[in-house]
Amino acid sequence: MRAKDSITWAAVVSLLAAGCSGGAASTTPGATGAAVSPSASVPKEDIVKIGAGLALTGPLAPFDVPALNGLKLGIEEINTAGGIDGKWKIDLHVEDMKSDPAVGAQVGQSLVTAGANIVVVPCDQDPALAVAQAPARAGIPTFSSCAGSATLPLAAGKSVFLTAMGNNQQGAALADYAYNTAKYRTAYLLVTYDFSFGLTTPRYFGKAFEALGGKVVGEDTYKILTGDFSAQVAKIRALNPAPDVIEMSGFVPDPPTFVKQLRAAGVTVPVLGTDGSDSPILLQVGGSQVDGFVFSTHAFPEAGSTVSTFYDKYRAVYGTEPESSFTAVGYDLSQVIAAAVKAAGSTDAAALINAISNLQNVNGATGPITYKDRGGVPLKAVALVKVEGGALTLIRRYVPDPSIIPDPLSIPQ
Repeated sequence: MRAKDSITWAAVVSLLAAGCSGGAASTTPGATGAAVSPSASVPKEDIVKIGAGLALTGPLAPFDVPALNGLKLGIEEINTAGGIDGKWKIDLHVEDMKSDPAVGAQVGQSLVTAGANIVVVPCDQDPALAVAQAPARAGIPTFSSCAGSATLPLAAGKSVFLTAMGNNQQGAALADYAYNTAKYRTAYLLVTYDFSFGLTTPRYFGKAFEALGGKVVGEDTYKILTGDFSAQVAKIRALNPAPDVIEMSGFVPDPPTFVKQLRAAGVTVPVLGTDGSDSPILLQVGGSQVDGFVFSTHAFPEAGSTVSTFYDKYRAVYGTEPESSFTAVGYDLSQVIAAAVKAAGSTDAAALINAISNLQNVNGATGPITYKDRGGVPLKAVALVKVEGGALTLIRRYVPDPSIIPDPLSIPQ
């Protein structure tokens, strides 16, 4: 983010949490203070110690807790089945960083001191970097629970990896849909300097869209959660000719609020969004006005899919619906860890980092996962979802061609 144009990370997350969940941290029974421990009879050398410094409380909890629940489910399955490769059992220790980067830095050091073999850090770049400082210095393999910033591994070091797909991949998938499926040829970008995802993702979309042959005809900015898009709508309404499509990578309630105001002004240009719209709030706020809205996200439980199978498991264990697609992302992490330990044949940090960096087609809840030649940002399936008749429908779930995904540093940050 550009400091002169941005509000603080804490303020952004507080606003997002208030907008998405009435200001309360959303948790699932059994999540807070969660840990998974193997039997005391398991030899120490056969234990993989995972230290998770996540937000169990505070405004970041609605993002971290669902991912943690998915991770726990995967670990419990692995341990019950006899461990990784029939040998290593996983010990998961969780500490609450309280949605506070200052606390996060202390938690990160605590996890290193406790001897974690692998560390899991929060679902946003700034707090993730805070928790990752100590493990990165120690060379311990570290994953973000669900952050999508494609520049996070570059900022934190070669031992740090994303679990979720990068926002450059989301932007590319939307550009592919816009140009090749919907046949749009001109696009308008709506960005915010209030948080990096809302700035960089539309620009990744624009980069990929133009590489495919489209043209970005304009860009405007907005402040998050003001509820007023009148200035932006007026500019778009005045465009002649109108763009074929608008891309806005905000978080609810901003996208549906924007679309409602756009439609009220008589503008019918289609709007595209990202996983920040993957929430019941999209339909609650947007109503019939968001019909036709398309967004990218991590998972969609179409019948017979790996996502649907995972959702069934989740309901059986927790007795509730998954809170978001981040539950599937958390489960993915358990499978990635298992594959890496098996490939490394040990819990040695350097061996694990090398193994993670060479993983290909790991079977996860969201589909195949590849880290090889990806710079710490996994190549994963993207779900493209459309609102039709007040319901969500799957357009396509696929892994985009890596050649259309922009380099993380190819756009202004």
